[in-house]
Amino acid sequence: MRGTDERQERLARTVLAAAMLVSAASVIYLGRNFTFWIDELYWLTFDGNLSPNSLLTPHFDHLIAIPRVVYHVLPGLFGTSYLPFRILDLVAVLTVGALVFGLIRRRLGPLAAIGPAVVLLFFGSAYDIVLSPLGIPFAFSIAFGLAALSAVENDTRRWDRAACVLLTLSILSHTFGAITAGGIAVYLLLDRERRGRVWVSAVPLALWLVWWLWARKFDQHATDAANIAGAPWFVLQSIGVSIQSLFGLGARFGGGSSLYTAIATPAAGVLGAGWIVAVGLRLSRGAAGRWTIPYLAIAFTFWFGLALEASDFRQPTTPRYLYFGLIMVLLTLAEAWRGTRLSRGATAVILAVFALGLAGNVVRMVTESRDIEADARDINAQLAVVSLSTGGTDPNLPINLLGRPASQRILISPLSIAAFNARRETLGMPLDEIPAQTDEVREGADYVLARLDGLAPVSADGLDLPAERSCTEVDPDSTGRAQLTLQPGFTSLTVPADAQESAALEVGRFADDPTVPIGKLGPGEEAVLGIPADASPQPWSASVDGPVRICTFG
Repeated sequence: MRGTDERQERLARTVLAAAMLVSAASVIYLGRNFTFWIDELYWLTFDGNLSPNSLLTPHFDHLIAIPRVVYHVLPGLFGTSYLPFRILDLVAVLTVGALVFGLIRRRLGPLAAIGPAVVLLFFGSAYDIVLSPLGIPFAFSIAFGLAALSAVENDTRRWDRAACVLLTLSILSHTFGAITAGGIAVYLLLDRERRGRVWVSAVPLALWLVWWLWARKFDQHATDAANIAGAPWFVLQSIGVSIQSLFGLGARFGGGSSLYTAIATPAAGVLGAGWIVAVGLRLSRGAAGRWTIPYLAIAFTFWFGLALEASDFRQPTTPRYLYFGLIMVLLTLAEAWRGTRLSRGATAVILAVFALGLAGNVVRMVTESRDIEADARDINAQLAVVSLSTGGTDPNLPINLLGRPASQRILISPLSIAAFNARRETLGMPLDEIPAQTDEVREGADYVLARLDGLAPVSADGLDLPAERSCTEVDPDSTGRAQLTLQPGFTSLTVPADAQESAALEVGRFADDPTVPIGKLGPGEEAVLGIPADASPQPWSASVDGPVRICTFG
């Protein structure tokens, strides 16, 4: 049997190493055109330094000191290159896969451990962690936390000290660290002989509590007492959805249809209840390993915490939460059946289940990467045109609040972007690359710039306009619209007095046709439009419903 065990060990380690290489190559390739997005833009443009006050400033109620260091230091070393951030996130994801393999291997053997580890290396269900540096706080915190769990299991003073340090690093990355430290405290306190070692988790937890009390002044509380009533169902759903995510299932594969929701929602509840019953039966029979209760404490603290913070952006199906959720589901099952000698048939079934899960998650990786890449094109173009803005609108208004087609992935303001551009390199693609983008991307860039510049016609009544002007009558083309080229400065526009109704005015700059509506021109009423001068030689264009008289002032 020893020879068989050694062969299985070598086989599992070889498969894991190969999977890590393929995962690394896949992630690097699929994300080759990605860029900073969503919360990353907050961290990148955070106007802080490496002082304790800056590093400890919470991000939506979470301590993310280590990610703050990453997003402060790397731009100073590599500018706005995204690759260093992607490599760091990838290293963390690979580390998580290796640690999960090691933890499950101790419980069920190498062959049973290889399936979960490989699925997590290609876990497209949590694409915002596995594919994107957006997951750095989560991946770092989970990796440090899993390493701490593994260290505590070694039962030596040296490893206890290492576990204490790892938990502190985990806590400094994200709240997952505090949750994991709490689970380790449960493990140590439940065993009379191990209670003297509770300092391993007590020290980092005390530090986190001090931070938490200090951070109350930022008033970023996300918990809501009104969510308590719905917490049990939320938790049950979270367990079930985590299990579904093993197979890459999600709203994407159902198209977000009501039929998919009608099936998946109760199915998740059934899966969640089944997981609880299965683990509970093992505990009631005294067959589960001693880490089962600590693992349950970690898992349920995580899910109940999410339930209390439930919102449109925090749901059981939120991708980034599925990562830790599935890890805890799998670790708890492995611990509950710890030491079970799996038959060849059982091992084959387990490997088949995870092979199916691998296929589903690989498909998710590819499909989700396409969407992230499409978002990245919009983000890069729209970040670029911010550098052209002359500040005609509120500079503190986040880009996403300008309305579509402004990217909903840019949650920061032009003021934050401009401040970063002044300190570092300019965010976004070079301006001369915008004309090569798809028309949809260019239209989005036009929309953002027009809104930021505050382009809108105003009545000429009461304005002291120069008497000297050059005017031209422009008739509609085959599309029924008059096409105009606008130069920097003031231009007056007048539609005929006998027009039946107001004429819609649209502008554009980088797109083939003007598509940004900025107002209407009343019949016979002269309106003035101001075009600011900026660093781009690309002229603005406009189109009007019907004939129009255009005048420039000299």
